[in-house]
Amino acid sequence: MALLGQLLYNRAMNNNDRFIIEFVSIGHLVKVNAVCERTGREVSMVGDPRASRTELKRLAAKKLRYVLDKEARQAQEKKRGFSA
Repeated sequence: MALLGQLLYNRAMNNNDRFIIEFVSIGHLVKVNAVCERTGREVSMVGDPRASRTELKRLAAKKLRYVLDKEARQAQEKKRGFSA
């Protein structure tokens, strides 16, 4: 497993959150980790190393934004007394 050693900051899709994106080469795959600086929430995905870094970064940020939005919705529902 070789760490590509590059952490990229990404303005998170029309939000003030900043995400740290990390690329790790694992054989014929690349693992992409995305961490929200504000919350510390982390998500991972595996992609094709032939895909562009820009595309992998966009997908990882989109997945992290989805998870953050989902958690925010669930927190709001709990405040209103709904349970899922």
